[in-house]
Amino acid sequence: MPTTPLPHYFQRVDLVMSHLPGYWIDGPIKLARATGLGSSTIYQLIKGERMPSYRVAVKIADVLGAALGVHLDLRELFSLTPEFPTNICVLCGCAGCLPEVAFEESGDRKHHCRDLLGGDWSVKYLYPQLVIS
Repeated sequence: MPTTPLPHYFQRVDLVMSHLPGYWIDGPIKLARATGLGSSTIYQLIKGERMPSYRVAVKIADVLGAALGVHLDLRELFSLTPEFPTNICVLCGCAGCLPEVAFEESGDRKHHCRDLLGGDWSVKYLYPQLVIS
């Protein structure tokens, strides 16, 4: 029986974790422990290899929301488009930053991120190669 390919989706679990000091190192493993999920599940979600079930998405949102001190709506973490309701830095209470993926290994900004200001970014700016159908 042929398998149906997963619909493309976007997540920003990893971006939220990058704003939480307790998750800067080994974030996926710490998130797995806190949610009671397997670390392979968390890694697959972050890589886009697996869509979360509602139960899994709620567990992740509850744990990350508690770490942020807010109720975290599922739509802030998972979407079928690269758009999310709230800017990531506003959501996380950050004064404005640029994520690691905006930079080359040399430390220089990637060409398509050169004009971004701290906090003025989203998934679609960081990954311009994504085509939404």
